[in-house]
Amino acid sequence: QNIHDFAWFTSKNFAVNRDYAHIQDADKNVTCWTFFDKSDKNLWKNAINCVKQSISFYSDVIGAYPYNNVSAVEGPLSIGGGMEYPNITVVTGSSPSSLENVIIHEVAHNWFYGMLASNERDESWIDEGFTSFYESEYYDKYYPGQGFIEQNLGIKSNIFRLNELPARYYRELGWIFLLKENIAQNSNRKSEKMSMFNYYIMSYLKPVTSLYMIENYLGRESYKNIMNEFFDKYKFTHIYPNDIIDFFSSESSDTILRKYFDDLLIRNSIPDYKIARIKKDSIIIKNKRADSAPLFLYINDSLVVDKGFSGTKKFYLPKKSEIIIDKYFYSPDFNRNNNYYRPGFFKTNKPFRPSLGGVVDNPLISEFPFLPLLAYNTADGLMPGIMFYATVFPKKKFEYQIIPLYGIKSGNLVGIANLSFYIHPSKSPVKEFELYTKSARFGISNYNDDSRIKLEYGVKIKLRTDPTEFYDSKIIVRSIAATDFYSGVMKEFYNVISYFKDHRKINPWSFTLNFEMGKGFAKTSAEIINTITYNQRLKGLTIRIFAGKFIYNSTEYYGNYNFRMSGNLGMQDYFYDNLFISRPGDIRVDPQYFWAHQFIRNDGGFTLYTPFGQSNNWLVSINMNSSTPIKFIEIYFNAGVCPSIISGKFADFYYETGIRLNILDDLISVYFPINTSSVIWEASNNIYTNNYFQKIRFTLSLDKFNLLTYREKPYLLF
Repeated sequence: QNIHDFAWFTSKNFAVNRDYAHIQDADKNVTCWTFFDKSDKNLWKNAINCVKQSISFYSDVIGAYPYNNVSAVEGPLSIGGGMEYPNITVVTGSSPSSLENVIIHEVAHNWFYGMLASNERDESWIDEGFTSFYESEYYDKYYPGQGFIEQNLGIKSNIFRLNELPARYYRELGWIFLLKENIAQNSNRKSEKMSMFNYYIMSYLKPVTSLYMIENYLGRESYKNIMNEFFDKYKFTHIYPNDIIDFFSSESSDTILRKYFDDLLIRNSIPDYKIARIKKDSIIIKNKRADSAPLFLYINDSLVVDKGFSGTKKFYLPKKSEIIIDKYFYSPDFNRNNNYYRPGFFKTNKPFRPSLGGVVDNPLISEFPFLPLLAYNTADGLMPGIMFYATVFPKKKFEYQIIPLYGIKSGNLVGIANLSFYIHPSKSPVKEFELYTKSARFGISNYNDDSRIKLEYGVKIKLRTDPTEFYDSKIIVRSIAATDFYSGVMKEFYNVISYFKDHRKINPWSFTLNFEMGKGFAKTSAEIINTITYNQRLKGLTIRIFAGKFIYNSTEYYGNYNFRMSGNLGMQDYFYDNLFISRPGDIRVDPQYFWAHQFIRNDGGFTLYTPFGQSNNWLVSINMNSSTPIKFIEIYFNAGVCPSIISGKFADFYYETGIRLNILDDLISVYFPINTSSVIWEASNNIYTNNYFQKIRFTLSLDKFNLLTYREKPYLLF
């Protein structure tokens, strides 16, 4: 009775536990059940207490549970760890703590989704948001003081002092991640209109942050009383956003609540309160954004609550006061690093801490992240060093990576320095401007201490795309000054790249346009890559089409910038965009040297090195890779045409087939040529080597170790 959904589970392998929870307001006992596989009895031994505890807690803070039974069932098939139904939930967990987390979340759905029945597709922030909020409140009561690391990772380590942060902080971080990537969608969008990450964050994380703010603005007891009354009025009905907003605004007699619900809970308005300055007996607080929300200002041990403002506002300040904005993380804040002040020379109560390997920003401390490194290339040898960088999450307006290294073999100080400044325009087809500069110095010879230098600056323009799709659209405009490998002279280049990529799992594709110009040449190229997915087990057939044309080529020689049928060697990578273990390694003169076999599979995409197919005019090729029933083995076919080297003949045609070993999801690719055009094979035998194993080449995708790639495109992890 009074349910709108139904589920039933059975198994002959179930073990059953039963207990009772007393609902004080209803003066009744609820029978609590757990059903689980007998082999998981140790995992489930405390599950019945989780059910009891959660039913009693939610009955107090939301409204009395009216049914006679509640059950948690272990199921071999579940969605996201658990799935809710009235009176019963199917759950899984890999540890007692993860199992408890799923149980208390799914039991709370008896209220939000069950008795207070919202539209889960149209208004997911209601059922998932309120459920996640009360899940977090459960932890506040039964695990007080449990920190960020302990609750989210199940370990008590205080690495980077993150465990001193409240566990709920990770929910705010998710929201801030979307805001700083300029991809946040409103919470009230239909679920099918939201991206995967927006759906999760805007439904499960952001509402928790906003509801904590509303609860602490009203006062916890007042908030609880209003929620109890709301439940009594609307239980066993379908509820809508206006029902919640109207009721809370009316019962609290505070019309500003409507603004809080709309701005912070539904839209993406978020303030950035900052301690601006101290003036005698007053403190000036500035809101750096146009959005306002309640300000929780702690002056020593006293709390001052303000309804919120834009611009600046003055508050009375006793002498020698310690000041913290939102000390306990109850209100959303775009940047918490400017929330601290105390009298003294440094004007902050945030201690300075070197942070070994820090990834997540900790607003409680002034961090200086660093990471010891050990790198290697054949020119510099082993390179011990250290990386100084800005924490990865959330994104900063200004970021840096400074990596000094010492080449033991070359005796040179080498390394990399990257600086980036981000601009996020609103209501614009451009999602992000990144103004950046890069510099690098590394050895260029295996026999002396000569080094190459690269200086680059430019702008990366990330275009706004459909947020529900895994699209990536960018324009890069850059200027490069780099040491010429052969002459040692610094040369200047200009490069414009425009690409669109669809990273969907089924049939992903991309299109890239490239323009390069330097002294004596200008050329352009286009590349299309499309994967035709076979099924879940087999990756599919990947087809790459490349076409390149020189726009200008001086009659005077300034360097070899040809298109090449068989891609580039390390010394031919004149932009130094790719990482090589041995950049001077040359398969043409030293095929027995292992590292000389690394190459870039660009331009024509052939894998067997050949002098044929080099062109300072035009080149067109097609590359096809097909997966096989053996996961790491693929077969490939390449074909290409370019101007003929024979007088009177328009073009020469070349082809190649072989086997590719795909190791660690494209991190390492090893190419075994099987058959190719006779002129290519004969040239390889006669000019370079007739040893088959010395014809094998490989690529290394070392950029996969760059964490910033996954921050920008987290879906690549899945």
